[in-house]
Amino acid sequence: MLLHTEGEAHQAASALTSRIAAIRARYARAHAPRLLLQVWDRPVYTLGGGQILSDAAEACGYSNVYAELRDAAPAVSLESIAARDPDVILVLAADAPTALQWTDHWQSLPALRAVKNKRVISFIDARLSRMGPEVVSATEALCTRLATSPAPHP
Repeated sequence: MLLHTEGEAHQAASALTSRIAAIRARYARAHAPRLLLQVWDRPVYTLGGGQILSDAAEACGYSNVYAELRDAAPAVSLESIAARDPDVILVLAADAPTALQWTDHWQSLPALRAVKNKRVISFIDARLSRMGPEVVSATEALCTRLATSPAPHP
C-alpha cells in the first residue's frame, strides 16, 4: 500500500496460491507415506506440525510423523522414532557432507522401515527455511526429489 502496488501484489499472491494448489493436486494421495523430517543429528531434532517444512512435505503428499508436536524443533529419541517407524526419513542438512554423514548414521538401524526400504533421502535447499515466494519453488524441488527416489512400501 505504501508503494501503491496493490494490484501487482495481489497478482503475485494469486499466482503463488495457484502454484501451491497445483503442487497439492499433483502429489495428493489417498494414503500419505509417513515422513520423519530430520534437521539435526545426535540427538535427532525434527520439526513439529506448525513448521513450513512440514507444510511443504504435506503439499508433496507426505505426513509428518511428529505433526502433533507444536514445538518448532523438538529433540526426539531413537526409541520414539522406532515406535513411529516412518516410511521415509528426510535428512535436511545444511550441506552435502553433513547430509551424507546423517544419512549414513541411519544405516545402523536397519529394522526401521525407511532404512530397510532405502528411503533415507537427503534434501538441501535453504529456500525452504526462509519465508518468501521462493519457498514455493523449493517445495516444488522437494516434491520432485521425493517423487524420484524409490517408492515407499507401506
